[in-house]
Amino acid sequence: MSVGLESVGYEIVVGTAMVAVGRLVARIGIGRGEIWESFQQDKKLR
Repeated sequence: MSVGLESVGYEIVVGTAMVAVGRLVARIGIGRGEIWESFQQDKKLR
């Protein structure tokens, strides 16, 4: 029983970690996108 419980807990931990990493990557991606957009606008103004 405890083995099954551990594997379920492990799956939950891995799933949560993957979601957290996915959100972090999305945030970094959005942040980079915004920085790139502002950089391109900066070039146009100059």
